[in-house]
Amino acid sequence: MTLRIHPTCRTAGLILAMLIACAWGPQHAAAQSASSTFRVGAGVLQSCLVLASSLSFGNYSPGVQATVPLDATGSVSIGCSVSSVQVTLGEGLDPDPSSTPIDPLRRMSVAGNYLNYNLYEDAARTIVWKDTLPGMLVSGPFPLAVPIYGRVDAGQGPPLGVYSDTILVTVNF
Repeated sequence: MTLRIHPTCRTAGLILAMLIACAWGPQHAAAQSASSTFRVGAGVLQSCLVLASSLSFGNYSPGVQATVPLDATGSVSIGCSVSSVQVTLGEGLDPDPSSTPIDPLRRMSVAGNYLNYNLYEDAARTIVWKDTLPGMLVSGPFPLAVPIYGRVDAGQGPPLGVYSDTILVTVNF
C-alpha cells in the first residue's frame, strides 16, 4: 500500500515547520567537536661526544733542549649526558718497547727514528696520563675542555724530520 499526501497538506506541513522554527528565534549552527589524547615520550640515553685537538710541540732543538724539555698543551672537548667520566689516552702508534698501559712511554716517529715524549694530567707534568682505567676522572657540568699537558724529554739528539704520533682518546661513562 502506498501512502499519498495531498499537495495542500504537504505545503501546510512545511509552513508549520517554518513557523515552529521561527517561534524559537534565529538559530545558529553550533560547532561540534570530538577529542582524544595521545602520549608523548622520549628516551634519554647516556652519551658522550669527544673532540680532540692537536697538540703541537713546535720545533725541538737538540741544542736548546739539551737540558730543557719542550712543553706544550692541548685539549680534548667532552660533552656528556652524565655527571662524570673517566678519560684514558692511548700509548700511541710507536710506544717504547717497554711501555705498558699503566706506565706509557710514548714516542713520536719519522722514518724509523723516535722522539720521546709523554702526556700528563697536570700542569706540573708529574702524573702521566695512563691508557688504563680508572683513567683521569673528569666531572661536569659538560661540555668542557679538558687540558692535556705534553712534554718532550730533554737531552735527545734525534735526526732531522717532522715527528708525529696519534693518540686514541677514550671516554668511559
